[in-house]
Amino acid sequence: MKKLITLTISLAVISLLIYAQPAFWQKVPGKATDISVGANGAIWVIGDDAQTGGSSIFRWDKTTSKWNKVPGSATRISVDSDGNPWVVQAEGGIFRFDGAKWERMPGKAMDIGVGADDSIWVIGAAAPATNGGIFRWARGTWEKIDGAATEIAVAKDGTVWVINMNSDIFRRVNNKWVKVGTDMLDVGTGADGSVWATTQGYDIMKWNGNGWNKVDGKATRVAPDPKGSPWVINANFDIFFRRN
Repeated sequence: MKKLITLTISLAVISLLIYAQPAFWQKVPGKATDISVGANGAIWVIGDDAQTGGSSIFRWDKTTSKWNKVPGSATRISVDSDGNPWVVQAEGGIFRFDGAKWERMPGKAMDIGVGADDSIWVIGAAAPATNGGIFRWARGTWEKIDGAATEIAVAKDGTVWVINMNSDIFRRVNNKWVKVGTDMLDVGTGADGSVWATTQGYDIMKWNGNGWNKVDGKATRVAPDPKGSPWVINANFDIFFRRN
């Protein structure tokens, strides 16, 4: 009996370490698998339900503090400066929302990043857990760029950050990929110029210009708002934002 009690307590402690967030983090209702915040502060998520094409899409209503469901489904999302999302569906389809309806874009992808300058980049569709090609939207088509990755985010000034299948993270400097870390899971950029990431161990990291500073809390996905305060999703699909 003593061993059973000890095991139960140990499992409870492990659960808290993985899923709970410290006092600086405020939990918001709902569950999500991906999140993005536009330069205008619009917050969008991909839910955790099963739909054709991925999961349901929601926009945060700051007035009611509730998620409003928007028609459609997707697996990945990134929001432009006007607060409208671009999404990728499970089968690779790329769509952008004009505020009223979805428009199908050419090509297929597995991740997408939209910068505060509205530059748009994608990781091309590939087999699960493998690298896809890197492309940017230019003059109505996808232009292939050197390199390959699985995750992508675009900073305020158009600088592109990617993570590859080996969990290495790079940023594009002078048309070259520069490695700036490893063991990464996700990367997110804010309209204030901040860059945040999560690690394979769910640690939350912030770029200081030369390296990464660890921040309290645990998460799998991260997306900073226009002031640089991050919104995150943890391993239990719970949603939090950090209060400064």
